[in-house]
Amino acid sequence: MVLGRNGTILAAVVLAVFLAGAAWGIAVYFGFGGHAIPVQMDALISMQYGRAWAEGRPYCFAAGSAPGTGSTSHLYPAVLGLLYLAGARGDAFPTAIFLFGIACYVGFIYLFGRVCFRLNPRVAPVALGLTLLSGHTLHAGISMNDMSLFMLLAAAAVLAALNRRWGWLGLSLAAASLCRPEGILLSFTCLFWSLIRYRDDEGEKVSGAACAGFAGILAFGFVLGLNKWLTGMWQFHSVVGKGHAVNAPLFGTLYMISRDLGKIVVRFVFGADFGYRSFYMVPIAGGILMLAGGYWSVCQEQRYRRWLHWLLSVFGLTALLVAASGWQGLIWDRYFAWILPFLYFFMAVGLGVFAKCAKSRGKLLIFALPFLIYQMFGMCYMGMAYAEECRKLRSRIEFTKQLRPLIEPCGRVGFLGAVGLSYYLPQSFPINMPGVVTPELVGNGRSSTILNVETLKHEPELRPGVWLVENRYARGGVLTPVCGAKIAEDVTAFEGGRNVACFEADWGVLDAAQSPLSATAKSFVDGGWMLVDTLDVGYAVDEEAADYGTCVRVPGVSIKECMATGSLGGSQLLDVGRVVIGYERFRVKVIPGQALRVVLRTGAKVDTSVAVCDGRRKITGLQLAERPTLRVVVNGEAEDFELRLHTDQAFTEVCFEIPGVNVTSDVLDLTVGGDHVSYAYWFYQEVDAGH
Repeated sequence: MVLGRNGTILAAVVLAVFLAGAAWGIAVYFGFGGHAIPVQMDALISMQYGRAWAEGRPYCFAAGSAPGTGSTSHLYPAVLGLLYLAGARGDAFPTAIFLFGIACYVGFIYLFGRVCFRLNPRVAPVALGLTLLSGHTLHAGISMNDMSLFMLLAAAAVLAALNRRWGWLGLSLAAASLCRPEGILLSFTCLFWSLIRYRDDEGEKVSGAACAGFAGILAFGFVLGLNKWLTGMWQFHSVVGKGHAVNAPLFGTLYMISRDLGKIVVRFVFGADFGYRSFYMVPIAGGILMLAGGYWSVCQEQRYRRWLHWLLSVFGLTALLVAASGWQGLIWDRYFAWILPFLYFFMAVGLGVFAKCAKSRGKLLIFALPFLIYQMFGMCYMGMAYAEECRKLRSRIEFTKQLRPLIEPCGRVGFLGAVGLSYYLPQSFPINMPGVVTPELVGNGRSSTILNVETLKHEPELRPGVWLVENRYARGGVLTPVCGAKIAEDVTAFEGGRNVACFEADWGVLDAAQSPLSATAKSFVDGGWMLVDTLDVGYAVDEEAADYGTCVRVPGVSIKECMATGSLGGSQLLDVGRVVIGYERFRVKVIPGQALRVVLRTGAKVDTSVAVCDGRRKITGLQLAERPTLRVVVNGEAEDFELRLHTDQAFTEVCFEIPGVNVTSDVLDLTVGGDHVSYAYWFYQEVDAGH
């Protein structure tokens, strides 16, 4: 080592500052008034939460909204709030966050260098070089999200463990758990390996490491408790409705997790990837070196074997977590950013092994040089991708600022994606249709855009006056029926419908769906029949009140909610419901002894998503029989009703009557079997004067 340990680490820190400075130059070039520009939409969401902390309304994404946990972090928004309080406002706020990210990145490089020298001084310069020249690591450090802070805390935890500084280890693990959910992986595995190998190879107890791991687990327990106290849910709002487990049946979930995990193992561990990952993971050779280095390290490094097992198990659990979430490959593999440098370390160890086998122990740098050069090319690619991200986001921000005089008087602004742009609309109230940062739309199981469209039917106080969405969502997408005239469009940044546009909101089709519309249904309940209960399928409040549930008769299949538009009774309407392939169960509030007339809004064709064991696919134009049969079960008594559906229309309202002799209590349990689409039920009874 020409520079020695301290000299090498110092040189790495200087180079890290230089690289971060180059990224800073790109961010300022595309920024506003000499200030850096945010890189990703998630960074804007963190900025909004940070400003909320500084303004004395922590966890409230918008002034007047309920507390939410859409930031997936408790620590990071609080840190951003401190930056805001320190005077970083407006366009200066992203500048301060960018500088904080640079500090975290440079700090990570310093700590990682010390880790490498502690584990294997001979290959440490190569491991540090591979990490420094990784555009992926730099991108994660300067992307202005919580991963930069988490990377720093993870490296601090590993270094504290290697140095047997149990107090610092416990503090780092606790802070990591407060920063991101992945902190529990570090803490759990630390506790596990401390208990499995209670004494080190020198016979000394490592109970301090076990206590540190337990401290991290306690911190994560605090995170869950805080989530529950703030929102009534244990999990973060940002992950509600996401992941394979909530979007597929059991065997489908296991299949898709296994599939994604296999892809991660093949592409990361074996290096068999020639796509975008090849710009930060050397194909084939990188995987071979990583495997060789990991095996050699565990076999040879007796003193640190526990911590090497720790790193490898953390990577395995991280891969499993990312596979289960379905987020592998998302945002340049951001969720691997904190563990990927340690894979570079094993790659460097592998290079050292091959250099030793080739009897070129003193020429490790010659073996490593091609890989270092390869990483440099990857850095250039990631730099160009970073500049393009800055350009596109600048265009969206400029467009939003120009629209501010038109949008802010409307009060509520609807978003499907790009909700972070609301940071530049401080006087507006953002409505995020997936519900991630709008707690009013994520509670009671409301976690999808389609279901939240149904929510807006019944809760008009949440309806936005305008939409600020990508054009593809408003023209041929899920929001098409409720988007009116286009106000303006940004055509400079994206192509293929991903450009942002502003639309008027049109709620006429939702209002039209509130009551039965067909002449058949109206005549069926004329003459003294009174509405006693309703069930709007797809509306979480109604479904919860009615204890609504469905059962699919086809094993291993999960059917998602559906939405349709069309005409009925001379009105154009939009309605959300569920495709029932099997049966549905629910409860109805009635008056005992009185006949019950039921109006069901259904249809003969609909588009819906079906998750099966081999993945998820879209069934377009699901067509039901023209005359399906419904079996209605009341108190064990079953009766069949043949329905006549209009196959050329989106909606049909069908009617049937349950005799009063079967209405034996004030809460009636109904089971409706048979393949059908269920949008809404209305229940009527002919009430005597005495009632």
